[in-house]
Amino acid sequence: GFLAIGTNPSLSENVFEIKVFVVTLNTTVYDGQVLYKQSTDSSERAKTAATIQSAFASSGNFTPSFLFISTWLNIGVNSSQNVSNTFQCILATDGTASYVLLLYNSTAFSSSNGSFALSRFVGDSISYDLPGSGTAAVSSLSSTSNVAIPGLWVYRVDGSTILSGDVDECSTGISSCALAPNGTCTNTIGSYS
Repeated sequence: GFLAIGTNPSLSENVFEIKVFVVTLNTTVYDGQVLYKQSTDSSERAKTAATIQSAFASSGNFTPSFLFISTWLNIGVNSSQNVSNTFQCILATDGTASYVLLLYNSTAFSSSNGSFALSRFVGDSISYDLPGSGTAAVSSLSSTSNVAIPGLWVYRVDGSTILSGDVDECSTGISSCALAPNGTCTNTIGSYS
């Protein structure tokens, strides 16, 4: 599944694509569904804001005024494989800052016809792959994260580069180095030492 956003997508001008999990999918297997909605619901916006503020300390009091939510629910490849995937993309903006939340509930299959799924952002001058995109490792998106919540990936997408969300592994206790006697931990974007 993917989304294309732009000023004039039919002319391919300023188009930005979010390739959430691009592989041959079949919605007729397992009653799969592709659902989408626009939302200004206050509880959905508050939950999304809290997730973004946790992932980006620099976001301050960011509160989206608008959400676009796409869900691929129980999507299979074919009836001979007894597996399905469920994943979601949330676009959140306040008119100035824009974020993408990718949620991978299950990535039971990651290839079709010999090709592995692509999970990436592509734009006029932007190309950013999620870990494992185009390889067998793409199936781990549902068990890994850039914000320490398995299956959740958060990105800021309104600039000339894609910014990855980050949590402080040291203060949250995710890092074992901080737990060692006399241990120290130094947090950096996307990792710790």
